[in-house]
Amino acid sequence: MTTLTINIDDSTPAGKRFLSFLKTLSFVSIVKKTKESRLDKALDDVKKGKVYTAESAKDLIEKALS
Repeated sequence: MTTLTINIDDSTPAGKRFLSFLKTLSFVSIVKKTKESRLDKALDDVKKGKVYTAESAKDLIEKALS
C-alpha cells in the first residue's frame, strides 16, 4: 500500500465534497493529522537532548559565536 499526503481545505464547499467522495471509496483510508504544538516540539527537543545551557546571556552569546 502506498501512503500519500494530500492537503484538502475542508472549510470550502468543494473541499467538503471531495472529502465526502474519498470517504465512499473502499480502498481509501483517511487519517486526520493534528498539528504538533510548539510546546510539544520543545519538550521533544528536551527529551532528545537538543538543548543548550549557559550561565548567562553573555555566556550563551559566546557559545553561539564559537
